[in-house]
Amino acid sequence: MTGLETATRSMPTPQIPLELGRAEINGGCMIVGSGMSGLGTAEVVMKTGHQATIANMLPEIGADARMAVILDLKQRMAPDHSSYIPGHKLVKITTDGVELESLKIGSAIFVPARTVILALGVCPRKNVVDCFKAAFPDARVIGDAARAGRVIDATQDGYGQAFVFET
Repeated sequence: MTGLETATRSMPTPQIPLELGRAEINGGCMIVGSGMSGLGTAEVVMKTGHQATIANMLPEIGADARMAVILDLKQRMAPDHSSYIPGHKLVKITTDGVELESLKIGSAIFVPARTVILALGVCPRKNVVDCFKAAFPDARVIGDAARAGRVIDATQDGYGQAFVFET
């Protein structure tokens, strides 16, 4: 994917810097990723009076979240006229917006945006896990460090792993 080399900064949890006033939205905003981070960020962006477009590779927006949560977020964002583009992958970021490609038919579309926020999923970083295991043989790997998933899955995993330690 091209265009990242021109990005001015990267923030792992975009909605927090926006809420604290540490990041600024300029013009229309494209949010790539429609998990809980992406949707939460979209809500904050819209509260600041900016238009938001949310794109995701999965065939539906918010596919990794509970339906009640998605419906609540979409209802709160409805007055701000957000746009949703499911089933598209990010191909290129330009100074004028983003190029997306339909995963179903392969066609490209361009979405104008002055601000682009990446709220993408996570994947385990095996090299970090291996370093911890080498330094701490009894370490237990949980949550996204073990496998990408939902917050509830990570919490349950951590709860279960807590019982393996001897007191």
